[in-house]
Amino acid sequence: MNRILLFLVLCASGRGLYAQVQTIPDFTFKKMADGVDFTRRDIPSGKKTLFLFFDVTCPHCQRTVTEFNRRQKELTGVSIIMVTMDRREAVQAFREKYGKDLFQLKNTTLLFDGQRQFIARFLPRMFPAMYLFNKQGGLLLYTNEEKDVDQVIRMMHV
Repeated sequence: MNRILLFLVLCASGRGLYAQVQTIPDFTFKKMADGVDFTRRDIPSGKKTLFLFFDVTCPHCQRTVTEFNRRQKELTGVSIIMVTMDRREAVQAFREKYGKDLFQLKNTTLLFDGQRQFIARFLPRMFPAMYLFNKQGGLLLYTNEEKDVDQVIRMMHV
């Protein structure tokens, strides 16, 4: 009986753990460029917003950023917010190798999650986590699959 109860509790808590956010949650990250706070209020209004949570050592993240970089001309009209827990030095090398053009776009903001908030607030399953939100901040699409970059870009323009 105790094992059944424990199993049910674990299943119930596990389902809650992987439920996705439906709107952009509150957060405070630091801009990688200057260390200034960046919150939900700083997201440009009137545009869809793509959050890309990545780790510089993740091969899937490397391929995802490479693909977004390759297709950077298709990334207009959307705010791109890239969030990492990695330090500036590691991100700089990653940026140069995989996403030089992407990171230079005026609509891309690179943020540092030094307080480890992203996982608790956005509830990603794994890297890379991509969240596309509509103009009002409602979730349009969540994926952690590098193969879904095409779908993400298509949804940006719908």
